[in-house]
Amino acid sequence: MKRIINYIIPFVILVTAFSCSGNVHYTPSMRKAEQIMDTLPDSYKNHGTPYQKLLSYYLLGRVYSDMDHTANAIKYFNKALDVKHVDSTDIYLARTNNIWLKFHILPENSATVYGTAAEIYQSLGNLDLSEYYYKKCYEGINIYSKIHAAALLKDLYASQKSYRNAFIYSDSCQIYTDSLQKETSIENSNLIKSLRTELSIEKENSELHIIIIEILVFAIIFIAIVIFTMRKMYVSNQKMTQKVSKIEKALKLHIRSSEDEIIKRIRELNIQIGTAYKINDELKAKMLSMQKNKEEELLEKSRNQKRFQKKLSEIFMLTEEYKIFNMKGNQDVKSKNICNENWTITYKCLDQNCDLFVNKMYAFYPKITQKELQTCCLIKLGFNNVQISNILNQSQQATTNLRTRLYKKITGKTASADELNKLIFIFPQGIV
Repeated sequence: MKRIINYIIPFVILVTAFSCSGNVHYTPSMRKAEQIMDTLPDSYKNHGTPYQKLLSYYLLGRVYSDMDHTANAIKYFNKALDVKHVDSTDIYLARTNNIWLKFHILPENSATVYGTAAEIYQSLGNLDLSEYYYKKCYEGINIYSKIHAAALLKDLYASQKSYRNAFIYSDSCQIYTDSLQKETSIENSNLIKSLRTELSIEKENSELHIIIIEILVFAIIFIAIVIFTMRKMYVSNQKMTQKVSKIEKALKLHIRSSEDEIIKRIRELNIQIGTAYKINDELKAKMLSMQKNKEEELLEKSRNQKRFQKKLSEIFMLTEEYKIFNMKGNQDVKSKNICNENWTITYKCLDQNCDLFVNKMYAFYPKITQKELQTCCLIKLGFNNVQISNILNQSQQATTNLRTRLYKKITGKTASADELNKLIFIFPQGIV
């Protein structure tokens, strides 16, 4: 068996040499080596040394690799890697061939494979193969591999004292290094430009987002203001509508409250009630009686209003202010100028004797001016348009215009100045 093994190993080594040199007997030799070496790993499994096991797996992997049996080649290369107690260089060789086999499957790893193979052969002292694989690595397209291979070739030739070649690869190494630096500088410059562009775009987007947010906030505030204003206007209109409704209702009631008209309606109802009883229509008689009671209540209210107005005038006549106002209104030569104190006392008299007239006038129409309030107080106290004009030191037309405008401000409707007098006459009992 040892004789057979000693025969096989040189034969396989010879076959490997044929494969490297491209001998014409390469293919037949591979086939013969395959037939003999299939039995070799089993023989070494029990009898061979670790190095012999590794070598048999490695050489058999090379045979299958050269025959393009990829699966078997990887299988035996991996077995070679698993062998223990062998020199690390031999393991490195098996690993390199495993990488080499993968290189045939993945061409982009060529520079790494060539560089690794060159370093292995250099460590084994095979400078020719090392030089060959360094040059293959140098011929690649990866600039980092070129620089690495050029530097190692320079050292290799320098160690062989081939200074010309060392100088050539030294220059190449410098050229590729400068090119790499230039390329890196350009890439860095482009990267910086790209980053600046991105930052500029990001800044513009940020500013645009801020503008959009500001527009949205402004729009929300504007919409809120519009809604608030519309709601306020709606509430104000509603209040004005209710106020006008109360005024109109009170004025209609006042118009119907003429004592003579009420008495006339009561007489007509008495006649109708008597007729209903004559024809035995009791239901109609009861309904007419209810209507008569309402008219009698209205008559009583009208009389009470007149009595109240008369009493108010009588109370005011007892004050010193009445004398001052009356003399001023009738243009008496002995009349005095009316001061703020006179008006304060007048307001107080009206509040005390007329259900807080002044306070309720302010509440009813908060925008009322001092002159408008004074005009309303004088109307309530029974002064006519001429007297009011003299007291306020203005023309009669100015007083009439003031009354007309004030009525429109309060009700929102245009009417004669007398409508304001009717409103003030029933205020505040019929409205507030």
